Amino acid sequence: MKKITIGTKPTSKSGPTLPDDWVSDRSGSDEPRKRLTIDIPESLHLRVKSQCALNGEKMADVVRALLEKQFKPERPAAVAAIEPVVTASEPVTEMQKDDSVTISNYDGDQTAT
Repeated sequence: MKKITIGTKPTSKSGPTLPDDWVSDRSGSDEPRKRLTIDIPESLHLRVKSQCALNGEKMADVVRALLEKQFKPERPAAVAAIEPVVTASEPVTEMQKDDSVTISNYDGDQTAT
């Protein structure tokens, strides 16, 4: 009869040990990632999962895109400072083709465009 020796179970894991390590390893970007866990109704989960499967998308990618759309990065202060402030009493209208705008450059010269 032939004897077979069975070795010990390996103790070190080849993958990350913490879920956050696993997420950051998969990110492919320099920015650190954070895990977000939410509870949603089962019917909503089924609809999202079905639609994503039909479109060949990952649920996480769709949710990320929705969050990015809802929570756009804030604009730099310099951009916000030059944009006009519109009050509720002023109507918002599109600029007409023939309208001109006066732009001042750093020398104080004015040019019409």
